[in-house]
This record gives sequence, structure tokens and C-alpha cells, in this order.
Amino acid sequence: MKRIGLFIIVVFSTCFLTAQSPHSFKYQAIVRDANGSAMINTSVGVMINLFQDSCNGNNIYRESFVVTSNNYGLINLNIGEGSQISPNSLGSINWATGPYFIETAIDLTGTGSNHQVMTCNQLLSVPYALYAETSGSSTPGPQGIQGDTGPTGSTGATGDTGPTGPTGATGQNGLVGPTGPTGATGQNGLVGPTGPTGATGQIGLIGPTGATGATGMPGSNHDWYEANLTSAPNDINDDIYTNGNVGVGKNNPQTSLDLVGTATITNQSDGGVLLDLNTERNWQFKQLGTGASTSLELVSVTGGGNKNFVINTLGNVGVGTQTPQKKLDISATRADLLLKTAQSSAQNGDVLSSILFYNDDMSSGASGKRIGSGIRYRAQDAYGKGQLEFTNGTTNPSSTWNDTPNYNDNTITRMVIKQDGKIGMGTTSPARNLEIENSGSYVGLKIDNSDASSAWSILEKDNNMFTIFQDVVGYHRLTIDSTGNVGIGTTSPNYKLHVYGRIKTSGITESSDERLKENIADLTNALEKVIQLRGVTYDWKDKANYSEKTQIGLIAQEVEKIIPELVDCDSQGYYAVQYTHLVPLLIEAVKELNNLISERDNEIDLIQSKLDKNSTDIDRLNRLVLDIYSQIGKSTPKNNVNISQKK
Repeated sequence: MKRIGLFIIVVFSTCFLTAQSPHSFKYQAIVRDANGSAMINTSVGVMINLFQDSCNGNNIYRESFVVTSNNYGLINLNIGEGSQISPNSLGSINWATGPYFIETAIDLTGTGSNHQVMTCNQLLSVPYALYAETSGSSTPGPQGIQGDTGPTGSTGATGDTGPTGPTGATGQNGLVGPTGPTGATGQNGLVGPTGPTGATGQIGLIGPTGATGATGMPGSNHDWYEANLTSAPNDINDDIYTNGNVGVGKNNPQTSLDLVGTATITNQSDGGVLLDLNTERNWQFKQLGTGASTSLELVSVTGGGNKNFVINTLGNVGVGTQTPQKKLDISATRADLLLKTAQSSAQNGDVLSSILFYNDDMSSGASGKRIGSGIRYRAQDAYGKGQLEFTNGTTNPSSTWNDTPNYNDNTITRMVIKQDGKIGMGTTSPARNLEIENSGSYVGLKIDNSDASSAWSILEKDNNMFTIFQDVVGYHRLTIDSTGNVGIGTTSPNYKLHVYGRIKTSGITESSDERLKENIADLTNALEKVIQLRGVTYDWKDKANYSEKTQIGLIAQEVEKIIPELVDCDSQGYYAVQYTHLVPLLIEAVKELNNLISERDNEIDLIQSKLDKNSTDIDRLNRLVLDIYSQIGKSTPKNNVNISQKK
């Protein structure tokens, strides 16, 4: 038969002895199983044996009980009132011939037929009071002094090993490791075929003007005539003056100078005036530089230097500068560029103005080279509100290579700035000051400090999770899921705040207002539940996310069997204990223990009262004995003991 691990702790020996029959004394014990847990509300059989001289001595009395333990595993026996098995009663024992020993055996089946010996200890003072009742005097004899505590019984045999517990749940996957180093550069690929012939280059600069030839002989024909006449002027060397219109190549000029054909103006000096428009501001076309680097300048002589307009031989145009470095070079203390439209009937969505950037490669093999980017201004309503858009194309503007691309050619708006200041990236209708929209697993904003070699990203992941990601180490530092749960150190929080690691705080306040609660009930059997809990020390397996120090706590699966209200299980099957909610249970357990102690104090006070009364009676008997010896003329026996002086 499998041995039952059991031991008994005697918490209180004889409380008092009865002065009259029946002859009995009290015996209390707590019954515990092999794990040390109290066996509460359990029916057990108890066999009591009394031996003389030693635990292996003569068996002078035997009786049995079948009792039920209380809520604390405590059993109460009145020895002498059980089912007597021995032929002689308890009252027939001559307690003066001791010492006597008491043996306790337990039957866990509760039938009283399968007892196992648990303890054997020497009986001390209590039964000897029974002897005083039959000591030969009508007056009970004095109570004997309490004997020494008997030796501790031997430890029971170790019970069989229990079955192996179920395999624990699989742990979480570890975080993704850092990206490995870049592989070695592969070999160079084969040389591709020769590309098509490039476009014809720009026309070269005009060479310097040749030397002036010798003056020819006067001819018979003249280039100058009076208006509507064919005769030559009177003196060709005179200054020409006329009050009418002058025609060159035209005999009926309509303006002050009406010219048909090409006019050549030559001035080789740097800064020389080529054409002087003698107006209010006196505008002049000037020559800048000499030779191949000559530029044409339009300047207001009396208007200030910021009105210069220059075109050089490279095709660069300068406004406010005589040396333009780009195709359009604007230079001023404040350089403003105004794009003004005159659409009086603009509707929401109409493009009012734009700047387009693209590669004007017209070759047949230039597929994709004309895809450009641009900035456009679009009306938001018919009352002057507009938005600024930044776009880029996705395909060639058309199938015909010499078409000019425009904003109807497969463009996507990448960023928009609304009239109210809202900025949209990936959306044309931002609802916030900055709104970012895109498809894919991650959408967000990256902040990179090159000086500190650090980068952080604020991301929306898979349409249901917000996360702050540390790019350098590849970790999600903070996560908020679609239910509002916040995770620190985890991307799958199961609680409103789920933290992998230790938390330091100056205090935690939990809601406990009575107005928020219902079904309120007092805790019961708190001490019984606390006694069953097992405190342990342990180390975490995952040293990367948990402390490496040895911890003190409970095992959640064990707590769930005793107090399931304190245990949670997350979506991954891991258990957790609400340690702070143990406090109310501990409070009620202390109160129950205090009540138990108070009951014991009352019992002790009652016993003490009876002892005080017995002490008074013993003192009276001592005086009576001394008086008798005095009257009969005998001295007090040497072995006479003044019991009243023993405490």
C-alpha cells in the first residue's frame, strides 16, 4: 500500500482534568498532509495507545476515534471517552507507577481500520491529576509539577514522488537580431551595348567681327531718298533730320522708324550703348564684355541697379545681376517671384499655376526619362482659397515623344499644403496640421541625428498599432495597439500598460470607490487560503528582458487553484498574479488569526483561574497536613513537598 505522508503537531495538551467521572483529558492536534498543508474539514480515524515506561513498553490502554477536522485542520479529542478497545478502562490506570507514553496513529480513510503511527510522546502532568483523585484520601491529592518536554518524534518516511507536471507553454519569440554586415561586392557585369548617338550640340559662339573694308567708290544709286520721291538727298554727308516717319526698305513708313529687313548695331566697347530709348527712365540696351563672351543688358539708367535684365551667350537670364550663373538667376535684397493668374471663374480643383521639372530627352530610347516632378497651385473654392501641391509623374507623359508634359500626365500628389496651413503627405485632404498617409506595413516619420548616430521612427503598423521604433538597434520601444493597450518592451500588450522590465514609481493609486462597485461581499476563510499559499524564490529564464537577480514570489498556477480571482492569463497563455490584491486577503487572515488567539487567551484565562483556585486549595491542605503532624507530635516528613511554592 502506498504510504501516506502525514504528521501531527500537538498544539495544546490537557486543558484541565475533571474532578469527577468520567475520567478523561483533552488532546488537540493539527493534521497536515505530506506537503505540509492542513487537511481541513476531513474525516480521519485516530487510534490512541498508552504505554508504561516507554513507547515500546506494556500497552495498558487503547481506544479509537473517528472525528472531522475543522476549517484549520484542527481535531479535538477527549481521551478516555473514545471507543475503548483495551479490557481495562482509563480510570483503572495506576498513574503513580509511571512514566506513561501516548502514541497517536491516523487513518486517513476515516473508517478507523487502517491506522498509521505518527507520534509517541511521554505524558506529563495531566493524567497524574487523575491519580490524585484515587490516592486513598477523600481529598484529592496535589497536582504534580509539569514534566520536561519529551523528545521530538522521528521524521516520517518520505512519500512517493508525484507525477511529472505538464510541459510549460512555449516562450515568446526573441526580438529580431541586427542586420548582418554587407556582403562583398560582386564582380563587374559585362559591358553593355553602345548607346544611341547623342543630340546635336548647341551652336558655337559667333567669331569676332572682321576688319572694316576700304570705302568703295560712290555709285550712281543711293540708299536714301526723300519720302515719296526717288531723287537723292542734296548732301549725303549731312545729318539726317526729318519731321516725319522714316522708312528703311519701306516707302510708306507708319511709325517714326519703320524697318523692313535686318538692322545691325555694332559697338565693340564694353558697356557701350547699342540702343538708347530716351524715355522717362532712359532705358538702354548695352553691350557687356567684348568678343565671344559678349552679353546683352537692358538697364534703366535712372532706375537703379536692381532693374538689370541680362541674357548671356550661354542662354542664362539674369534679373538683378549682370553675371547669371543659371538659366534663370534672380538677385536682389529680396528676390520675389510672382505667378499670377487671371481666372475669374476658377472652381474647386482647377490648377491655376505650376512649375514643372522634367528631362526633355526626345530620343526614342529615352523611356522614362521625361517623368518629372513639379509644384502646382490649385484652387480650393471659387473665392480665392488655394493649396500648394508637390507632385511627381509615374509614366511618360504621352506616346508621342515631342509632346510637352503637363499636369494631366499621370502625376501623383506627394505633398499638399492647404490654405489653412494643414500639411498632407500621401493625402490631398489632411485633417491635422501634419497628416501622413501611405500603404504598406509601416507608415510614419523618421528622425535621424547624424551627429549622434541615432535614429528614431514614429510609425503606424498594419493599420492597428502605433509604435516608437529605435532604428539603430531595431527595437520597438513603445507600442499602442488598436484596443488602447500600451506596451513598453513588447509589441503585443495584453493590458492597458504592459511592461517587460522593472517599474520605478513614487506610488500607485487604484480606483476603489464604493460607488463604482457592486456585488460586494466579505472575504471568508482567508487564513485557510493564506496557509495554503507557497512562497518561493526563483530566477527568470529570460535574462535579456527580466532581472538577473533572484526573485521572491508565488507560482501563478498554484495560486489559481487556491484563489483564482488573483490570477490572469494573457493571449499567449502566460499567467500573472495580482500581488497588490493579496493585501485584502492578508488583512482578513490577520483578523481571523487575531480572533483565534483571543479565543485561546480566554481559554488560558479560564485555566489560570482554575489553577489559582487549585493553588488556594493546595495551600489550605498543606496547612492542614502541617497542623495534623503538629498535633500528633510528629515532624514533617523530609520528602514532604510544599506544592503551593511550585510554579
